[in-house]
Amino acid sequence: MHKKYAKDGLVVISCCLDERGEGGAEERALKVLHKFDMSFTNLLLDEPQEFWQEKLQAVVYPIQFVFNRKGRWKQFKDEIDHAAVERTVVEFLNAK
Repeated sequence: MHKKYAKDGLVVISCCLDERGEGGAEERALKVLHKFDMSFTNLLLDEPQEFWQEKLQAVVYPIQFVFNRKGRWKQFKDEIDHAAVERTVVEFLNAK
């Protein structure tokens, strides 16, 4: 979606939630990023699991958030429906 909608204003950021030092979290994250050619901002969260669970209002991942230009957002978690995420992206981009 990043490549498809960047010209329309989509900004993508990924964040690895594996705790640092947890059996090669950095290496696993880099492997995924390279495999899927994720050429956008990528972060490795340096916080304990309890912190992000509370802040992101989620217990498990993957989690995806789609924000509109006004800061409103929709959260997708567990079994993520990528078609639904894309529909939300398009809706938010069109609501200039």
